[in-house]
Amino acid sequence: MLSRLSLRAKLLGGFGTILLLLLVAGGSSLWAVHRLQQSIDDLAENWLPSVQALGHYKAAAMDARQLDTALLLYRDPAERAQRQPRVERAQAEIRDTWRTYEALITRGEEERLAANVRTLFAAYQQLYAEIHRLLQAHDDAAALRIFTDSRQNFEAYLGAVEAVIQFNANGSNL
Repeated sequence: MLSRLSLRAKLLGGFGTILLLLLVAGGSSLWAVHRLQQSIDDLAENWLPSVQALGHYKAAAMDARQLDTALLLYRDPAERAQRQPRVERAQAEIRDTWRTYEALITRGEEERLAANVRTLFAAYQQLYAEIHRLLQAHDDAAALRIFTDSRQNFEAYLGAVEAVIQFNANGSNL
């Protein structure tokens, strides 16, 4: 069958086949580059900013806990009053960094993990409010008792934050 074709037809057929193969290879390469770019964009716009925001959030939570510890150590009301603005700034930092992170939450598993953090944080915030109420009432013994008892709650809360950080860190692996 090929022997009946002219040399011109054979060359055009060969070049046409090569051209078709090049177009298929080029198209699949472009598709692969497009998918890689989407992964890079997702990494840059979601996963890494999430890990960064959560890292700041965890640091702010630990800072706030440390400041609460310091408040319990100071018995003088004037000394506590002087340190109270730092505690309030730390609480504001927690709220602000969480808001930053919330804008980055993806559906599904991350939503569930973030909801767990919210729940544990709300429980811890109730204890935090009670501790500060008792400190203002000068009931240091009761405040210290609640603070000590809140340790497990705080550790569970930080564990939940760490779980979201790990989820995002694992998701960022291309």
